[in-house]
Parts: sequence; structure tokens; C-alpha cells
Amino acid sequence: MKLKLLEADTKKLEYLLNLSYGTLYIPYSQRPYEWKEEQVLRLFNDFYSVYTSKDSSSTHILNFITIRIDEEEGNKKYIYDGQQRTVTSLLLLSALISELREIDENSTSSANTLTNLYLYTSHWKDSSATNLKIVFDNVAANYMLHEHIFKGQDLPLGHVFSDYDKALYENYYYIKDLIHKRFSPKPNKDEIVAFIDIVLEHILVIIIETSFENIAEEMFETLNSTGLQIEDFYVLKNTLIQTLDEDTVKPIWSSIEINTDRINKSKFLHAYVNTINGKTASSNIYSKISNLINLKDPSTAIDFLNELKRTSEIFMKIDNPSQRIDGTQDQNNKYLQCVNNLALLSANQYKPVILAMGLKDYHISEINIVLEKIIALQLRNIFIADNKANTLELFYPALAKLIYKEEITEIDQILLKISNEMINDAQLYESFNNRLIESRKDEAIIRFILKEIYNSQHTEIVINANSRDVNLEHILPVIPSEGSQWLTDFPEEDERNTLKYKIGNLTVLFNRLNSRIKNSDFSIKKSAYLESVIPQNKILGNVSEWKKPNIDQRTIDLYNVFKNLWAK
Repeated sequence: MKLKLLEADTKKLEYLLNLSYGTLYIPYSQRPYEWKEEQVLRLFNDFYSVYTSKDSSSTHILNFITIRIDEEEGNKKYIYDGQQRTVTSLLLLSALISELREIDENSTSSANTLTNLYLYTSHWKDSSATNLKIVFDNVAANYMLHEHIFKGQDLPLGHVFSDYDKALYENYYYIKDLIHKRFSPKPNKDEIVAFIDIVLEHILVIIIETSFENIAEEMFETLNSTGLQIEDFYVLKNTLIQTLDEDTVKPIWSSIEINTDRINKSKFLHAYVNTINGKTASSNIYSKISNLINLKDPSTAIDFLNELKRTSEIFMKIDNPSQRIDGTQDQNNKYLQCVNNLALLSANQYKPVILAMGLKDYHISEINIVLEKIIALQLRNIFIADNKANTLELFYPALAKLIYKEEITEIDQILLKISNEMINDAQLYESFNNRLIESRKDEAIIRFILKEIYNSQHTEIVINANSRDVNLEHILPVIPSEGSQWLTDFPEEDERNTLKYKIGNLTVLFNRLNSRIKNSDFSIKKSAYLESVIPQNKILGNVSEWKKPNIDQRTIDLYNVFKNLWAK
């Protein structure tokens, strides 16, 4: 049999957890299952945000799972990276199955089916011949997971917890509490089944498989070690331990590490320094912090440590906005939408502003208003005017410092600062008319802009910003067919190559219609536009011809909506 060197594939979580994929063994070399409530809550929130999303195509990527397949042991599968995430996902599924089992007889039947698919199966002749989904190299952990959690057996009287089973027990019941809080103390079958469907079908994992132990170990080190980028981070920790003591630092620093898990630690510290000090070079961050803050003074050090913890919580909710749940559902969704839109725009330099607002206890509603203003700044100055992103690298940290130092304290003052940084409408008009959308990245952003413009004009028909079924449509095709009317209407190649990329030549169209008309003449495209449920496309369908004046006028029309939607 040929050994598998390295293979990676993206799969649904259902594929990994299904017993048909095989039992997953935890090697002795791996640390015990030890996730804290903060990490469990983060994963639960990730899954729950997909559940509450109005977009049926919404997914969440759980990240990498590294599996070593041992051919000499009958293709036995060992988890080398991803144990904590996989076990927690299985605890969540077990808790949901447990809830389902308690509803009624019909639900119990569904629970039994799910148990046989994902938790364990027993041979009908010999119940000890059990096929289990996860097997630890530890008796206590296996008893807790298999007998108590999977099968519901009571723990022995006077059970003494160990490092290997304590987190399994605590997190399982913590997840059950979360289910009761998010749904109800007695959730109904439809809610539980819908959430199970999200967990299995809408959560994706990147499974890396190899037959070689050394490669599995190297992958583990690669995925879990960020090398020199965290050096300052841990030098800082050691300094705080020296000033305070390990018992004081450890619980707080542990929370910081959890909040910045799989986040570049240097970028986190750099964002913090930019928040409190304005624009600061990213090199030697530890030295810069020690120059700004007296880390040798215990009183100052503990204040700094607690502030860094708060900063890490805010930073984590920028990096993973689905974790923000302190507002109403609408406010949380708005925050998620704004941060995701800024990610689409590849905006990162704004983060110190949000860190400063969080540290100064601005409400999520105020933060959302500022985020919307920042989106307008990014769209006007960076996307439409095509200015370099570094033109704002001084502005955002300077604004953050003003907020942090409480030199400005009103939301209107923050908004005015951002507005003053924007290009004016005359500059926007010129840039908008000359902007050509040529790259894939630009296309993704203009698709977002067009959807927002269309939605603002016809609120009764909302085009989902995350929909995979909405494509960007070039009315004058990028590559007109030979002998088409397009080549007659636009005979000059240079002019045609410019006009086809202008904003006024673009619309969004559902994939079914877009794929049908492709490079057709306008007389054919018109019919498809009239079939569209999007009112703006129906307007295009009623146009008699599509020539340069039409593109120029539509560019102006779109500009007029844009400048008001993302106003200075």
C-alpha cells in the first residue's frame, strides 16, 4: 500500500464526526482535553451565529485538523492537531442529542439514530464490542466521555476528578447550560434539529492527513507555533510575573492567551500600543511598552495587565465579530456586518479606534455608528479614489489616542474627525467617473456597493450581501462575441476596454440569469434583465440600447446614490 505523504481537503464537520470516517484516537503525546469556558463559549458562539444567520449559505470554518493514518495498525487515525476543537464539537453534539432524547418518543428515536451515526455503536451480540468516535489514551477521560456523557451513566459515588476528565465534565454541562440560555430550559425538537443541522452541515473543517508521524508532528508545530512574532508577548508575560507573581498573572494572562488564540500576537500588541500612543513602529514592541508603562511598579503593572486583558477581549471581537453578544440581536448583527464589510475592504488600520472606544466603555450602538462612518471613509478614499491604504495609517492611531486619553469624549467629535478625513464630493465625483473595476478583489467590493445601493432604493427586496447566487454582470461584456452588435456599437477597442470596466456598466444578477446570457447582445440581455426580481435590472431591461452615453449617465446616477449612502 502506498503511504500518504500529505493530503488536505475541506469537509463538512459531519464528515469528520461520522463514525464512517473511523474512530479518532488521541495520542499519549497530546496534552489532556483542557479547554476553558471562554474557549467553549467562543466555539459555541461561532456555531450559533451561523444558526441565527438569515443567509442559508452561511458557514463557519473550524480550522485545521491534522490526522495521522497508521497503515500498520489497520489505518488507525490519530489526531495530532485539533483535539480541543474536535472534542468540544463532539461534546456540543452529545449535549444536543441529550436534549433531543428528553423531548418525546419520536425525538428519542432521532436521538438514537444520531448516537449510532456520530457517538458510538455496540455489536448486537456483544455490547462490549463498541465502536466509539473518540478514544483517549487515558482511562479516566474515556470513562467520562463514553460512559457518562455518551451513555448517560451516573458517576460513581465520591468520584474524584482528574486533569483528564474534569474539563470534559465541566464543558459538557456548560454547553447544556448555553443551550438552555439560547433556546429555553426545555427547547423544542425543531430548534434542536435545526441547530444540529447547522453543526453538521454548515461547519467546515480543513482535514490534513498523512501516514508519517514526523510530518504530523511538524504540521502540529507549524500550525501551533508562530515563532518570533510572539517573542515580545512572552517577554512581557515574564516581566509581569517578576513584578507581581505567577498566581496573580497566570489567570489573567491565560484569558489574554485564550482571547488571542490563533491571532498574531505581535499585531495584537502593536494595535494596543497604537491605541494608547498613536502611530508607533511595529518593531521592538516590548521596549516601547516598557518605555510607556512602568512595568516594575506592582500597582502600575496590575493595572496594565487588566487593561491588556480588556483589550484582548475587544480585539478578539474585532477579529471574530460573531463573538460580540453584549447588545441586542440587531446591534450584534450590525456590528458583525460592519466588521465583515471592513474585512472585505481589507481595512485593518482602523482597529485602534474600536479598541479605544471599547476601553472607554462606549456602547455597541455608538461603536456601530463609528464603524459605518469608517466604512464610508474606506470606500471614498481608498476604494473609489484609489488612494494607498497607508494614507490613513497616521489618522486612525491618532484618533484612537485622542479617545483613549479622553481628549475627545463625544460620539459626534469622533464622527467629525472621520468626516474631515474624507475626500469631498467634487473629488469623489471625478474619481467615481474614472474608476475602473478590473481585479477580482475590486469586483467583490463593487458587488457589495451595488447591493447596498439597490437595497437602499428598494427596501422591500433585499439582496443578501453574502449570497453566493448573485454575480457581477458586465452589461457591455468583457469579451464580446465575434460578429456581435457590441463590436458595431463600440468599434474602438481602447474605448471599449475602458467602458466595460466603468461602474456604470456593472450590475448584479442572480447566477441563473447571469450564466444564461453571458456575452449575448443587449437585445437578448434585456429580456433577462426584465425577468430579474431586482428593480434596477428591470429598468435596464426597458432601455432601448446600451452605448457610451448610457454607461456615462448610469455612472453619474450611481454616484448620486453612493455619495448620499456613504456621505462625508
